[in-house]
Amino acid sequence: MLTERSSSLHGARALCWSLCVSLSLASCSVSRETPSAAPLAPISVSEMQRLYRGLPLHRAPGLPGHRAARTWLDEEVSALGLAGEWSPASPPAWDGPALANLELRLNASPSKPLLLLVCHYDSVPASPGADDNGSGTVGLLALARRLAPRNLPVEIGLVFFDGEELGLLGSRRYAQALPDRERERLIGVINLETIAYRDTRPGSQELPPGFELLLDPGDVGDFLAVVGNMASQDLADAVALGLTSLPPERLRTVAYSGVPGNGWLVPDTRRSDHASFWDIDVPAVMLTDTANFRNPHYHRSSDRVETLDLEFLVAVLQGVERSVLLLAEEAADG
Repeated sequence: MLTERSSSLHGARALCWSLCVSLSLASCSVSRETPSAAPLAPISVSEMQRLYRGLPLHRAPGLPGHRAARTWLDEEVSALGLAGEWSPASPPAWDGPALANLELRLNASPSKPLLLLVCHYDSVPASPGADDNGSGTVGLLALARRLAPRNLPVEIGLVFFDGEELGLLGSRRYAQALPDRERERLIGVINLETIAYRDTRPGSQELPPGFELLLDPGDVGDFLAVVGNMASQDLADAVALGLTSLPPERLRTVAYSGVPGNGWLVPDTRRSDHASFWDIDVPAVMLTDTANFRNPHYHRSSDRVETLDLEFLVAVLQGVERSVLLLAEEAADG
């Protein structure tokens, strides 16, 4: 089902959410900060600039930038007062460079529903990887800062996957190793994949061959796509609802949750880590600027921060934060 969401929200759930947003995120009933906490600064362009200044370039496994990225992630997580855990991400009998995933858990409790926010931090060898997927990497760190002090009725897992560019290796190993008890309480996965390139010129957006039969967002590359399979429709709806609580002039969202099965009939929908969760029947959505269908710098040496729209990235992340709070509210309501 294709829906291009507008800023007009419908139904009782949307009205409740609109009221919650109007009272500010900090006062939402499912999002209380600790009493001693100072007000949280919103995600901003200056925060994105700072994170990008530190993010190592050329993060393909085996390159110095890949090793440096792990050190940098440890430093950024520690600066937030959090602790992450690295786990092997290489497949069995792997003879390539060592791969590792980093995971943080917020509000950890085995009795709570679990929501995963994920990205991949590796890049292809020839590219600095600012959009793919530096945007998801810096974005997930910013969301960690915003979400960590909140007392939510859900456990939040933030996972930085390795080896995505080698065939979803890190996420596949993670998903296949999920214990049954974790899978049972997992309400969904939100994958941040290339989320910082916007082009408002007519003709800047392309689609995969035949994709116009499924959706027609127009030929202007100014939107964020929310992509889910049919089993992820409820998750996609909630995520899109949070994203569209921002004014449409800041963030235009196009949601498509009609991918059949696990996406094999529409292979371009499987090109990131959410597909590893589709394969184990867990609801998952990909948030994306559509990568090579819009960004001429995709997988090239020119994929640098100077080409990105950081205002767009900030809007995406603020929308994702609101989506997380909405999903927490729904989980609290049972």
